[in-house]
Amino acid sequence: MLSLGVGLCLACGGMATTDARGPRGPGKDVEPASIVTEEVSVLHSVEIGGGTLRWVGEAPEGAPKTYGVERLELVLDGRVVPFRPKGELHFSDWSFDVVSPDGAWVVLLQDRTGPFHAVRSRRLATYLAGESEPDRVIGYEGPAEGFRPVLTGPRWTAPHTLHYTEASEAPEDRTVELGP
Repeated sequence: MLSLGVGLCLACGGMATTDARGPRGPGKDVEPASIVTEEVSVLHSVEIGGGTLRWVGEAPEGAPKTYGVERLELVLDGRVVPFRPKGELHFSDWSFDVVSPDGAWVVLLQDRTGPFHAVRSRRLATYLAGESEPDRVIGYEGPAEGFRPVLTGPRWTAPHTLHYTEASEAPEDRTVELGP
């Protein structure tokens, strides 16, 4: 579901030290930060707002790295603030292209059928910690009853222009303009 601007992208494939914490995000119980050390395999990372956004998991053989993502986390000031989607994300729902090219926005898919939460990068840590709401909600947000298309392929075509697809029998491409 997620990547910073092309100029900021840093690919990592080795082991790193991080802390592991329980669920965080809007609507989740939030406890004071604590540091617990564990080794993780970082599939991709991007520097953002004084921290590092990391996609953690195991790289699958013969498949895109995104298929191995198990979690997304922000490492800031030696602490890890995990992304906890509100719904269910499958292996094919993860993306490295979630950060706008200028690094101003991060777009996080909440469930296979949406919505995306657009958060200004300077507020990402407080959003992930459950201390603030998203700046914008993009896509369907409502009851999970009935048919809802799967949201796929978030991609940035300009610093504040996000494209994504509502996948169904008749897929529809959507464009959203986010402010600076």
